[in-house]
Amino acid sequence: MWTTWNFVIEKLWKENNHAAYLRLGYEDFVSDPKKAIEKILQFVGAQDPLAFFEEPSSVKLGKHHTVSGNPIRINTGTTRIRSNQEWVRKLSVRDKYLTTMLTAPLLWRYGYPTITKSESRNQIIVQ
Repeated sequence: MWTTWNFVIEKLWKENNHAAYLRLGYEDFVSDPKKAIEKILQFVGAQDPLAFFEEPSSVKLGKHHTVSGNPIRINTGTTRIRSNQEWVRKLSVRDKYLTTMLTAPLLWRYGYPTITKSESRNQIIVQ
């Protein structure tokens, strides 16, 4: 799904030179959420994000309506934004290879590594 959405977005963006597009990487978002939100809101010409933030990495969420996405999308109240790599550690080697093969063209395009060999454990890891 990630590959499909990113290909479609890039194609639509290139076909319509008047469309505004901002790509924000997950790593950039979780490393400095406040800066990322400020960048997004500035891009769309919206209000100052300071009202959302209780701390640099915590936001206060109100009620909202959404249909699809991460299960935490329905959370309200103070939410800490942080990196979660647990899913990477839990993937089987087969699933890591499959995921890498399906997403490789855009992984390379966006500067993500594909497969590396862990020196300490001598096993293949997809990052």
